[in-house]
Amino acid sequence: MYDESTIAAYKQNGFAVIPGMFSAEELAEIARQLEAHLRLDVASAPKGDVVFETDAERSLRCLFRIHERSAYFDQLMRDTRLMQLVQQLFDGADVIADGTMLIDKAPLTTYEFPWHQDNAYQFWNPPDAVAVTLALDDSTAESGAIVCLSGSHRGSILPHQPSGVFGASRCLVTPPNADEFRSVTLSLKGQLSVIGGQ
Repeated sequence: MYDESTIAAYKQNGFAVIPGMFSAEELAEIARQLEAHLRLDVASAPKGDVVFETDAERSLRCLFRIHERSAYFDQLMRDTRLMQLVQQLFDGADVIADGTMLIDKAPLTTYEFPWHQDNAYQFWNPPDAVAVTLALDDSTAESGAIVCLSGSHRGSILPHQPSGVFGASRCLVTPPNADEFRSVTLSLKGQLSVIGGQ
């Protein structure tokens, strides 16, 4: 069972940061497995599963559906700790692991992922889902961390439109009301974040 304060924070805010779920040794092994996988997968992944930068030193931006081409990451996606955490967040409901991807935002890139709800990509019905993010590098406000709008998960599914941002193709038609929802930057250092709602 996970700490009740973590569950309460998730239910109130729509996100939670969980330190220490994976040990330093496990994080190092995940990073090693990822590097080995990238050497094989980037060149052979189906069109649409790989997104490259156009103006940064590190060229890879996103790699989607990794679990379909890697037994290691398929197993990691189903890690018992993750499944139990999500089950607890959803009050004991059955859990379906849906996918694994890499987002590798290079330092000093100027693009931003626009405001969006994840269900604009997932199309779950009902939209009861979470994105579990594991930070292998330090993710800070300066380097371009994830930003969430506290409490916005309790709203409805909102209209989306093409964003014009390569690799982040959908955005809200109407930007969120900054007075209604507090924006929170999730600074992560080898930690896990769980982001839910729509």
